[in-house]
Amino acid sequence: MDNGNRVWVLSGLRHCNPCCFDWNLCNGSEKKVADNKCFNFGENWCLRVLVAKKTFHNLKFEIRHCIFYITLVVCSTYVGLKIKSKPMDFYIKNMVCNRCIMVVQQVFEQLGYPPVRIALGEVETAEPMGDEKLTELRKNLTGFGFELIDDTKSQLIEKIKTVVIEMIRYKKDENIKVNFSAYIESALNRDYTYLSNLFSDVTGVTIEKYIINQKIERVKELLVYDELTLSEIAFELGYSSAAYLSIQFKKVTGLTPGHFKQIKDNKRIPLDKV
Repeated sequence: MDNGNRVWVLSGLRHCNPCCFDWNLCNGSEKKVADNKCFNFGENWCLRVLVAKKTFHNLKFEIRHCIFYITLVVCSTYVGLKIKSKPMDFYIKNMVCNRCIMVVQQVFEQLGYPPVRIALGEVETAEPMGDEKLTELRKNLTGFGFELIDDTKSQLIEKIKTVVIEMIRYKKDENIKVNFSAYIESALNRDYTYLSNLFSDVTGVTIEKYIINQKIERVKELLVYDELTLSEIAFELGYSSAAYLSIQFKKVTGLTPGHFKQIKDNKRIPLDKV
């Protein structure tokens, strides 16, 4: 305050958009503006500061009101952001490779919901999706051979499949002589007996059989690439020997690994069909 009783008066919050409120708490009869400054308050809000001649009583009155409005706006903005920023998880069937991840990511980005986290079978967005967008999402995913999963049991089945596929294809160092039951139980934080029974009831195949089928499909892939010997393939997939791998391979496919490499027809099965 200077000798002329000049004070800085907080005249209130003003929204820069002309169609919104303008709170000006100064009494026009007592106000003699010497300066008028606007300070950015985030988003489109700003705080107007007037240099005016005011009585001390009116100054306290205006400051109290200004604090009230500031508190109101800040609290409303905070609550709005908390509601708006609530993340949403999606579980998607048939995501079995890194290329699948790329395709699904593009689908979400085209809808205006870029994933904040994406992995095989799972996508997380920063904001929830409305019913209209969900319908569009289902349609777009189906067009690429994927399926949005809603019920809890189906989501858990897909998680089991994803853990198995990741273990066999993308975690080579951990795959050597791994205890799959302990690994699945740890990865999903569920009792393995419960998971095994659920998987068998829903799919009609045991987890153990599903693991064998996925490993055999990986063996087929590596045989086609012709970059590793059968012994190296057996070691990579955790088999005790190439002989044991050959026995299991023939039991599942009806062919020996050598015969499989010689045939012209493609005997491989898509991973989502295993």
